[in-house]
Amino acid sequence: MLALLLSVPMMAQRERNYVYVVDCTQSMQEPNKIWDITKKYLREDIERLSPQSTVSVVPFQGQAYEPISFSRKDFSWSKIDKRLEELIKQKTNTGICRAWDGGVSLIDQTKDNYFYLLTDGQDNVDGMEAVVNRISQWCSKYDHSYGFYVMLCASAHNERLKEAADLCNRFSLIDANGHPSPIGTFHPREIRVNTRELAGVPLTFSDEGSYSVKIVCDDPLFTVDLADGIKNGRATAIVKPRLPMQDIHQRLAGKTLHTFTAQIIPQGNIKLDDPVLTIEVVNKPERSLAIISEEPDFGKATHYPSFLFKQEKLPDTLTVDLKAALNQEARQSGSRLKLKCNRIKGDDGYTLLYNGQPVEGDAFEISPDQSQSLLSLVFHPDAKAGKRNLELSVSSATDLDAINSQPTDDYRLTMRASLSQRWNPLATLLFWLTIALAVALLAWLIVLRPMAYQQFRAKRLYINEPMVKTVILRGCRRVVFTSKPTKQSALNRIFTRRIEYVCDPAWTTEFSLVPNRKGARLQGLGIVYTTEPPTTQLQPGDECTIINSNTNERTVLTLS
Repeated sequence: MLALLLSVPMMAQRERNYVYVVDCTQSMQEPNKIWDITKKYLREDIERLSPQSTVSVVPFQGQAYEPISFSRKDFSWSKIDKRLEELIKQKTNTGICRAWDGGVSLIDQTKDNYFYLLTDGQDNVDGMEAVVNRISQWCSKYDHSYGFYVMLCASAHNERLKEAADLCNRFSLIDANGHPSPIGTFHPREIRVNTRELAGVPLTFSDEGSYSVKIVCDDPLFTVDLADGIKNGRATAIVKPRLPMQDIHQRLAGKTLHTFTAQIIPQGNIKLDDPVLTIEVVNKPERSLAIISEEPDFGKATHYPSFLFKQEKLPDTLTVDLKAALNQEARQSGSRLKLKCNRIKGDDGYTLLYNGQPVEGDAFEISPDQSQSLLSLVFHPDAKAGKRNLELSVSSATDLDAINSQPTDDYRLTMRASLSQRWNPLATLLFWLTIALAVALLAWLIVLRPMAYQQFRAKRLYINEPMVKTVILRGCRRVVFTSKPTKQSALNRIFTRRIEYVCDPAWTTEFSLVPNRKGARLQGLGIVYTTEPPTTQLQPGDECTIINSNTNERTVLTLS
């Protein structure tokens, strides 16, 4: 891919954001014939990214179209390809500036950004001078951002573009020469070590794959090695002495700085643009501070309010150990470092502590008398849920020459934390119990009740003797003939359907009429009652006479 090797000793492995601005004008097909190979390049480039990266593809013609943004783990090429193929059919101008503006709007200052603009032409909407102006302003506008202007073929060449790109070491002009292929560069191109402490310098590589490298270095005193090559977008540059250090000190006597270069040659399907690394070796005692350089994550705090008898949970105190350690020279000199905490994103809702004490004005001091260096973050209970991003930078330094062997003012450390606002667990439990009960109730009423309690399909039951009465059978599961006044409870009626009670002294022994397929069936007649005709089954239109053998009372029923 268009890979980028970053020498970032103070700040490694931030979250990554990739923006691809892709020319979809018809010249990509004819006459330049680079449409298919460019799409293949784009697809393979995205496939190599880590699942945690965020990605946006911005198609453009005379204007920038709606970006296709996604997390790499959710990447679907078919959606992107369909959109690109729809656009390539349109005949339009080439608006590189407008595409640029649409792409840079997706830059996230809380992450490392990699911006790729791929085109085969010149801006014939706003003009190429406007493109040149945008490139020349890149370094001053976008921190932690690295740009690549990919000229897909000769028709995209412009001498003014190179002049502008040379002004910024975080912007590269790439000549793909009709065949876009993996290529990269590293920024900045200098690292710094001390002869008294040849510590490894972490490097970040924008291509998150793994590559072996070869290093060519002609310096007689030192050589450079990338330990284990490039893996998962990371590497470590190690400066090694060629001679015993005593001999090197003798050769460098009277010199405080020794500078040399090394060429990095990657092995495999990737190239480096200007792969020269400049190494500065300081040859004098330095008052230095060692401190973490990897981006730390404070973690996630959780808060929930009180509910009934379950008390409120206050957010935990999130702590990062900065592991700050002054060397002997710095301790003897009483060196001090004041760090400023810049709230990049989500700047409200929390308090910072340093070694347990509130940080005034978001600045704190590291000094020789401290036995620890713990930076803590405490969210307020009413803070909004979400992510917070912070960056530590040097506010002032007293008698301090270097941080992690690098110039003091270069130190940057980004940090992140997040807050989750949740329901009280008791409220959550009651909520889900309510949902479960509601689902069970619906299942009973809709599915199980009709199976357990069949209702009449007949519409009406006419009672002609010993009274005249019409019973509506719709929604009814049983008609009870009794001599005692009885009433069904509302709860029973809801859960088991309606029971119709008909009361008359003639019915000295209780009996019932229940559904039976399309008709009905008499139950509980026993030896007290006989029927004419002699059957207990009734179909719609049937008439049945029930005789009480004890009183000779007659009951005449007609089912409708």
